[in-house]
Amino acid sequence: IPAKIVDFEPERRVVFRTGRPVFGREYETLELVVTHRGVRLLHSAEVPVWSAMLKGGRAKFEVGMTLAYRQVGAALVKQIAKDRARTSPGRAARRSRISR
Repeated sequence: IPAKIVDFEPERRVVFRTGRPVFGREYETLELVVTHRGVRLLHSAEVPVWSAMLKGGRAKFEVGMTLAYRQVGAALVKQIAKDRARTSPGRAARRSRISR
């Protein structure tokens, strides 16, 4: 599926547009939000209702998207752990928390 970056704010947010006009455009946003505990990554998607209906209905579509987002989250946690281990030898790895 072709993807295009439609909005970009360095060190803050990126928005991708995916899909094709016939099947509906989907927009995914990745945003970094500073909190009192660190930085949180928010990942959201906007999908046309009729597009979800074409893909088996809302419930089936949401199950598939939830599984995909969990896999992305798990991959990010692994990558963060690898990066920290590589850049901070001798220090205990910090814990990451991805909200669901």
